[in-house]
Amino acid sequence: MSDDKLYEQWKQRRAEADAPAGFADRIMAAIESRKTNERQRTWLATVMLAALSSRFSRIGICSLAAAACVARLMHVFAIFVAQ
Repeated sequence: MSDDKLYEQWKQRRAEADAPAGFADRIMAAIESRKTNERQRTWLATVMLAALSSRFSRIGICSLAAAACVARLMHVFAIFVAQ
């Protein structure tokens, strides 16, 4: 038997199989619960989405992160500088 014929037979056997009882109901319930979970965001997620939605806020956040990095580097250099 060729591989194509075996594959076609396998596909035919798989197509004849019945879905388990309640399969569609479980899928629809899972989709509905996911929709409700997406609607119920925490306040932190809402604030983060609002903060990251505009270009200026992203620039501000990156600037604050860069300033914090520079400040930390200055502290490291201050350790090695003799007073």
